[in-house]
Amino acid sequence: MIIYVPIMYCQVKFNEQVLLSNNLMQEMSELKQETLTVKEIPNRLSDSVANCKDVYKDVIVTMKVNSLLFLV
Repeated sequence: MIIYVPIMYCQVKFNEQVLLSNNLMQEMSELKQETLTVKEIPNRLSDSVANCKDVYKDVIVTMKVNSLLFLV
């Protein structure tokens, strides 16, 4: 038994599929970008911790120098 589907119906379904495919591709692109951003977090945190450590060392050195100057 052969079932005939109107061409217009097929065209509408095709257009819907193209739209869904385009939307999916856009979402995949956005997710890839988010993934790259998330992968950068550990490096950024590490850099921030290193920076805080350097600042802390500078503060300690400055405090020691100032306390020595105060004693003189």
